[in-house]
Amino acid sequence: MRAMELGWPLCAPSDADFQKRVIRAAPALLGRTDGPFIVDYAKDMPGGMFSADGNRWVCSTSFLAPTSKETANAALRRKIVGLLPWFDLGRMQLGRTTFGQSGLSVEAVGAFVASLVASLAE
Repeated sequence: MRAMELGWPLCAPSDADFQKRVIRAAPALLGRTDGPFIVDYAKDMPGGMFSADGNRWVCSTSFLAPTSKETANAALRRKIVGLLPWFDLGRMQLGRTTFGQSGLSVEAVGAFVASLVASLAE
């Protein structure tokens, strides 16, 4: 098993002690001059991608490569739409979300990011 599962750079959610150890190890990388580089954390995350009840944590959304005719904006929107059911489920289970302080919807933030990326590419 890799030290961190793909998409979980600080390990499983709700493991604050392990996450703090990862964050405290990060400043040591700032002085390196041999980059760019990817560094695995020295210890595997506890439990891997399994919850306390032994079930594997998964998101059953696949992100197909964009077609040659699909714009980056359309690909981003497709990915947002694919993740919305998981966002809604998390919000329902937790009774809260850390998203939305701007007052914008998920779709509006996606459109903003897409327009920002498009303007930078010009």
